[in-house]
Amino acid sequence: MPTPTEIIFFLSAAGIIAPFVAGPAFIFILYLIRGKKEVLLSDHLPKLSIIIVARNAQDFAEQKLKNTLGLNYPADKLEIIFYSDGSTDNTKLIVPRFKDNNMHFYSSSSHCGKINGMNEAVEACSGEILIFTDIDVHLSPDSLLKLVPYFGDSTVGGVSGGQVVVKKGAKLEDAQNVYLRWGGALKAMENMLGCITTNN
Repeated sequence: MPTPTEIIFFLSAAGIIAPFVAGPAFIFILYLIRGKKEVLLSDHLPKLSIIIVARNAQDFAEQKLKNTLGLNYPADKLEIIFYSDGSTDNTKLIVPRFKDNNMHFYSSSSHCGKINGMNEAVEACSGEILIFTDIDVHLSPDSLLKLVPYFGDSTVGGVSGGQVVVKKGAKLEDAQNVYLRWGGALKAMENMLGCITTNN
């Protein structure tokens, strides 16, 4: 007869393991029942709004903006909205150096939170499709051209890309990559059903 401590231990362990087993199993069963969702792709290139919301991002802003401005996409169909959420460092001095017709800088005088910053940035957008990206994430050069075709299907509401930790010497690099690969595999399974539970 297991002791109360053993029961609690096994229940806790089951609670941790279950999502990694039950979730994929459930998705696979749904896939067997419903089949793979087919998506209609389009070669139309709509106007895009890339939204970057950050606070105290002086260590990342320059490289992020260089990466974003270097993406392969027609310049006349791309705008970049950079929103500084009450930054107290030199972010507000770095970002305006990159300001041009496609780059717009906004800031708040106080720290109101990332979600508020995202909402404020959305209000300033004019693009047909909104792309949210973090300050410490670098997009691959053709990422926009690979993302856009899926929005040719009216049933598609969001598209997510894969993530890889590339910072050398990071203590948790291997663990992060394992976690991201697992999350990517789960998204790939969900994608077969035409849905995803997270989008980052």
